[in-house]
Amino acid sequence: MLWNNDTSLNAALNIEEHLMFITNSIMLATKEAVPTPTPTSKIYPL
Repeated sequence: MLWNNDTSLNAALNIEEHLMFITNSIMLATKEAVPTPTPTSKIYPL
């Protein structure tokens, strides 16, 4: 995911688009960096 640096951020729409880009980038990076939890408790029959 790359941002186009040639665009200006003077309109509210452009700012909103940039905000969504940053938010999505952070969410994607977090998903890649944080491992998916695995269940640690097991059920054993009695």
